[in-house]
Amino acid sequence: MGHIYLQHRKLLAIILAIVCIIPTMAVSFSVSAAENANTVVTKNVSVYRCQENVINIKKTTEQKKFKFSYSVSNNKDKYIFVDDNNNSSEYTLWYSGLKVTGNTKPVITVYYMNGKTKVVVNKYVVTVRQYRMDDILMNVRDKRTVENNFTSGGYDPNVKGCTSYEIDNKKVASFNTESTGYSNRNYVYGKAKGTTKVKVYLTKTFLKNMDAFKSYKRLLLTTFTVKVGNYPPYIKNSYKNFNMNYYSKADCGYALSYSDANININNMVGNDKPNARYSITTNGKKVVKLVGRNLISTAVGKSTYTVYATISSKKYKVGNFTVNVRDNNKMVDYAQMNLNENCPEYYGEPSVFGTKNSISMNTNDKYETKNEILDAFAFNGYTGVYFAPSDYTITYGVDKDSTDIISIDNDGVVTALKTGSALFNYTIHFADGSSYKSYQVSVEIN
Repeated sequence: MGHIYLQHRKLLAIILAIVCIIPTMAVSFSVSAAENANTVVTKNVSVYRCQENVINIKKTTEQKKFKFSYSVSNNKDKYIFVDDNNNSSEYTLWYSGLKVTGNTKPVITVYYMNGKTKVVVNKYVVTVRQYRMDDILMNVRDKRTVENNFTSGGYDPNVKGCTSYEIDNKKVASFNTESTGYSNRNYVYGKAKGTTKVKVYLTKTFLKNMDAFKSYKRLLLTTFTVKVGNYPPYIKNSYKNFNMNYYSKADCGYALSYSDANININNMVGNDKPNARYSITTNGKKVVKLVGRNLISTAVGKSTYTVYATISSKKYKVGNFTVNVRDNNKMVDYAQMNLNENCPEYYGEPSVFGTKNSISMNTNDKYETKNEILDAFAFNGYTGVYFAPSDYTITYGVDKDSTDIISIDNDGVVTALKTGSALFNYTIHFADGSSYKSYQVSVEIN
């Protein structure tokens, strides 16, 4: 029995040894493979058909001596066209959409040869999509802006894809362009009740020089439908339930320029009537108000509102929306309201220590900075922004090359140690976790 017991112990020891060795071997192999693969990054990218995109890859110091190249797999059906440009410090890769992809997606592999070893840098899985534009519902004598976000010109940033519009039934609608002063605005004008198709052509693109498109004078980019009739305004799906932020301490007239605390109702309402006057009501807590056509957050909470439009003295129900107003109060935002002209549109470095943000001292002088910093950030009657001492702390730092010229204590008192030029900065740490770090303040010691 003892002999059999020893044999079982030996067998168990062998099994345990094998079980322990196998994971160790697997981990060792995985690490080695990662090292040999040079940590390849695979990225998903997309492009519209008839559009060009560009990828710029900065070479590391080690890679600058190698010439990069590329290969394309899964592209036998010519989903994409690829071209490149190689220089010593950067590799530029252009890819253009030729055919819409399905389950099969082309893969661009960027690599270089280190002797006979192929070193892969990055891989890009490309999805080619068909560009589409939303249908337009409009009334007679209405104008609707055509949103065309399609751009071309990956080879040259100065060359954009130029589009032309062709309306099938010109009795129903016409296409027009007007100058806004900075650019041209494209819009459809409703002429009579009915429906018409609109074809969008791409007329200027480097793709026209490719073999796949040389026979085209212009490329059909997409189509959409224009319906002219008597369509009432409605709440867009994306605004039936949405979030806004509330800046509870903001008392400055410009504070509501924050985009997430102020929404134009033109963005919320589809088939908007230019001459309509809108109003909103709720049976719940009032968390927003409508000022003209701007929806502004007024309190924290969630409520459902009904939107009405008054058109030619008649009042219509437009629809409902639910808005959740969150308190996204960051103390640093309100502290920064006090900069310069005391409003957030003037964000920038404050003139705490004069227009040149500098201090002039004599050797062995002391300069108290804390009160000047607080006057700029923490206390201001114009904006209504005040912070209690428990709301913040201030820390100070001296530039590493200035420690023999000045010193700063925990209360922000600067001591001039010797003649020279020095730099320091300060950081305000607020109780809600936000912080403001200053630019460097210069100190000249005579």
